[in-house]
Amino acid sequence: MTSYSKQLTIPSSLDEIPQVDSFLEHAFTQISVNEDKQNDILLAATEGVTNAIIHGNHEEADKSVTLTVDGDSDQLAITIEDEGPGFDPNDVPDPTADSNLLKTGGRGVFLMKEYADEMTYNSKGNCVTITFRLHD
Repeated sequence: MTSYSKQLTIPSSLDEIPQVDSFLEHAFTQISVNEDKQNDILLAATEGVTNAIIHGNHEEADKSVTLTVDGDSDQLAITIEDEGPGFDPNDVPDPTADSNLLKTGGRGVFLMKEYADEMTYNSKGNCVTITFRLHD
C-alpha cells in the first residue's frame, strides 16, 4: 500500500484556487483515485479553501491557507488550515431550512459534509480535516 503525504501553502486569494486543483489532481494520480470520487473531493476541498480564504483570513493577502493531503489506496484526508480566529461549526445555519433557501451563500460547510465521509474541526475552528473513503 503506497502512502502519500504532501503540503501546499497558498496566499489568501481566490485567484490561488487553481493551484489547489492542480495539487489535488497530482495526489489523485499518486494514489489512483477514481474519477467520480475525484469530483467529490475537489468540490469539498475547494469549498473548504474558499471558506478559509473568505471567512477565516478575510482575504488578507499577508495570511495564508495550508492544505495537507495524506492518503493511501483506501482513504484520502485533506486538512485545511487558515490563520483566522476560527468559528464554531455548530453555529452554521442549515442551508436547507426554508428561511435560508434563497440565500446566495452559506452552503460550503453543508456541501463539504455531504461529499466527505468524515469531517472534523480543531477546537479553535480554524482547521478542518475532510476524509474520503476511496472504496465502498
